[in-house]
Amino acid sequence: MTCVQYFNEDYSGGEIEFPQFDIRYKPAAGELLKFYSEYAHAVRQVVSGIRYCMVSFICSAAMFRLAR
Repeated sequence: MTCVQYFNEDYSGGEIEFPQFDIRYKPAAGELLKFYSEYAHAVRQVVSGIRYCMVSFICSAAMFRLAR
């Protein structure tokens, strides 16, 4: 699981995209976006301003056993 916490929204561009679902989204400041890490995703180029966010990953012991 991927978690992205967004801290600001005073920038242009920088939307997150999920091509397989035909989704392009620009979260608001304070929003936490969670999605399965396996989903193909990309972030559009920021064209003005600075995009501040924090990315973290949630995994379980079972996920590590499967990866071996």
